[in-house]
Amino acid sequence: MRTASLIIVFIIAVTGAFYFYTLETPSDSSDTANQAQPVAIKAEVIDDTPAQFTIDVEFMENADANTDAEFFSVYISDEKPQNCEDFRDVDLSYTKPEEHQRRFDLSDHDEILEAIESTQCVIIPNTSNA
Repeated sequence: MRTASLIIVFIIAVTGAFYFYTLETPSDSSDTANQAQPVAIKAEVIDDTPAQFTIDVEFMENADANTDAEFFSVYISDEKPQNCEDFRDVDLSYTKPEEHQRRFDLSDHDEILEAIESTQCVIIPNTSNA
């Protein structure tokens, strides 16, 4: 009887471990879907000069952000707005003058500057010139 109880406990433990493992492991299709969704990044504008538009992204809200995401939803308000202007198709890259800073040349992107001012949130590609 004791052996049968141990076998049942073992089967339950193995089944439970498999169940929790499958919950934690995303499938390939969800990875693709997650890449297409912009990752929300809170930012503070530290230089609003269009040619060297610089933001600081060192916030607790960004601690678990996927920095390899294809797109970022960058917002400068206290809370992420419901609607962000979408600039995924714009050829835009950034440099990193310091670890938590991103510098963009927005001198030819008046529409992005206007969106930052009006909605305080823009969706941009994650393209670094580092």
